[in-house]
Amino acid sequence: MTDITLTCDTCGKEFQKKRGEYNRRKRLRKTEFFCSISCAAKRPANLEHIEKHRSDYDISQHSKNKYDEYSDFRYYLKMVNAKNRKENIDIDLPFLKQLWESQNGICKISGIKMALRTHSNAYKGTKNYTELSPYTASLDRIDSNKPYQQGNIRWICFIANMAKHTFSDDELIEFCKTVAQQHS
Repeated sequence: MTDITLTCDTCGKEFQKKRGEYNRRKRLRKTEFFCSISCAAKRPANLEHIEKHRSDYDISQHSKNKYDEYSDFRYYLKMVNAKNRKENIDIDLPFLKQLWESQNGICKISGIKMALRTHSNAYKGTKNYTELSPYTASLDRIDSNKPYQQGNIRWICFIANMAKHTFSDDELIEFCKTVAQQHS
């Protein structure tokens, strides 16, 4: 389907819209087109609608929006489930929390204090995962040939996990020593 060039009714900027979406809006008798949500929100009629319905729903009361003792570990469980689609998962939120507490938030390889990814800092201002802090916590498979399962995972720094990849701890440590000697 081809795109059509339109002019934003708020800022006057030209933008592309799918022809099907343009036709759908015409059928619904919606004659205004906006280049962005922020431009749409600036229209007086839209502002009145937003103000009228602003307090109708409090999203913080939504059951999935409440912070609890496992909130900081939900991202990690989601990643484990995504990577282990074909395996039986014996990892859950209480296990991840207990593992974190047993390590005191310390990386098993470097001994560095780590920070958990949270909803507020997971991708804040980042374009991709390589821009995260090197000291962000990451779940590592001790034996990379086995799936993510209890007894085969530990918390290590993101940078250590990227360097380790499928190598053993000994290979990673030997590499780090060589790098340190090169730059001493």
